[in-house]
Amino acid sequence: MSALDEVRRAVLAAFDEVVKLADGELPATRRAMLEAGRARLRRGRYHVVVCGEFRRGKSSLLNALVERPRLFPVDIDVTTATVSMLRWGPQERAFVVYNEDDPQNPGMPLKVEVDISDAAAYVTEQANPGNTKKVARLVMELPLEQLSTGLVLVDTPGAGSVNLAHTAATRAFLPNADAVLFVGSAVEPFSTVELDLLRLALQYNPIVITAITMIDKVADPAAAAARARARIAEHTATSPDLLTVVPVSSFRKRDALDDEDPDLLAESGFPELERALWDGLAVACGAAQLSNALDALDSAVTDALAPIANERAALQGGEQFARIDEELKAARTRAAGFRSAGARWRSDLQDDLERAARPIRERMAADFDAIRTAFVQELRGDRPVADPQGLLRQVTEQLVDAANRATAEMPRVAEDIAARYTALTSTTVTAGGVETTGLHVEVADLQLSKVGEGAAGFVKFRQRYGGFTAGAMVGGVVGSVVPVIGTVLGGLVGGVLGLLAGGGQANQDAAERDRRERAAELREHVMPMMQSVQARAREAFAEQQRDLVRSLTRSLDEQITSELESLTLSVERLNDDRQRAAADRTVRLRVLAETVQRYGETQARLRALRRRAEALGSR
Repeated sequence: MSALDEVRRAVLAAFDEVVKLADGELPATRRAMLEAGRARLRRGRYHVVVCGEFRRGKSSLLNALVERPRLFPVDIDVTTATVSMLRWGPQERAFVVYNEDDPQNPGMPLKVEVDISDAAAYVTEQANPGNTKKVARLVMELPLEQLSTGLVLVDTPGAGSVNLAHTAATRAFLPNADAVLFVGSAVEPFSTVELDLLRLALQYNPIVITAITMIDKVADPAAAAARARARIAEHTATSPDLLTVVPVSSFRKRDALDDEDPDLLAESGFPELERALWDGLAVACGAAQLSNALDALDSAVTDALAPIANERAALQGGEQFARIDEELKAARTRAAGFRSAGARWRSDLQDDLERAARPIRERMAADFDAIRTAFVQELRGDRPVADPQGLLRQVTEQLVDAANRATAEMPRVAEDIAARYTALTSTTVTAGGVETTGLHVEVADLQLSKVGEGAAGFVKFRQRYGGFTAGAMVGGVVGSVVPVIGTVLGGLVGGVLGLLAGGGQANQDAAERDRRERAAELREHVMPMMQSVQARAREAFAEQQRDLVRSLTRSLDEQITSELESLTLSVERLNDDRQRAAADRTVRLRVLAETVQRYGETQARLRALRRRAEALGSR
């Protein structure tokens, strides 16, 4: 069992301990929040996006990683065309998610279970040309121990191929990944497309591992890896020491497993890659999930302990009884005001998010306008476009990147708004001067912290407020923009490549006429695609904004309700204590002291678990 597994199991066991301990004191809403926190940890997933240029051995590498030679299609003439996801499941199964609604569940994507051996029929260009089957993604589940901590491998189509939708799909996934496994080749120097993709990956994600495949075909794998590291560092302006580059051979690992040859296995490079992936990457992402779960546990213990601490202080203080009672009733009134349906903070929150979203939305619109203007100007030149495919690729990438920038920026501004409204609506659940043992979580309960830079730095925010993990975002920009590009561009590129080829005209006038006709035809094909992509991007952005409002409002409502329930229980206990005789109060104080001690012991164990989780994350 890995260190991550050990801590994860200990944290899951702590949920049972806290529920048992706080059985009589835990407010109903906080109990439900605690159960939701446990469920999130149990099913917690983090997505590793596997990407690179086409025909670099991504599928072969994945098959070697999970030791299933035919799981991902790898025939010489096969090109991956659709996103495939591999995650843990109790049994082997697969299902296809389509770009259309389920007729039985309007608003939900259609999902059909298929035989896992039939994957190629849905995810390859040869079996599903131009994605005519309208497949959004293939999801596979296997009972693999390496995936049991929640790691999900996402295989994306190769970038740089003639099908621009493949490149678009890969780029659209990068901002929503928890980590990236980039695949290059030892026998092919890094292309500009690859280096640009790597730069984008490093921009969006703090965790990027580069695997250099096919080292069995070069004389010096270490030198090939060193050259790749130097090229990446130069192009991305990243220190070489900060880059993880691992040379591997899927061919050698397969032979090593067949022959049970440990030396050949070591030469394959996979043990090093697996340590970086299973031990390093999994731990880094898993530590963030553990931190979120411990936040939920700390909050539950604090809410449960508050009525006990308030009652104990009131019974000990004598003349303090009336003051504590008055303060708790005032706090309850404040919390009830925030909880009321007409509380102004709800509309203010929506207005603030709209104000924050407006400039982002306007920048996205301006970006789209600039892309369209630059494209039109390119076609107005005196000479035929030298590289029509390159022009189309540039337009495609710019469209996806413009949408990505907008949807990646929204969680950043929402984080600040969430922290502000958390502080505004929080009510302290203990009276002034009342001490609680160990951690005391009030406004800090929902303060947000980052686990890294870039989009992946908002993991805690996304997990706490819901709707913004990589898996969920598949239905956002990826679900809205890429299918449009795939549908429009799938049959466009082949017909467009000849439009601007030029040459062979009998005279200058004929050449000019031909150039104008070709440019007009290209405009006729591409401009509607741009408009369609922009419309879908606006829809995706608007849905993201609505989702943020719903998620933040729901989370704050839960927090307010939990505080109100805790304060109400404190007031009720003090009402009961008024009726107690002096001797009964003495007995009650002894019981409360023993209860506080048990809570203190639990809090000490939670602090120890947090130190273990933080130690994992700092590795």
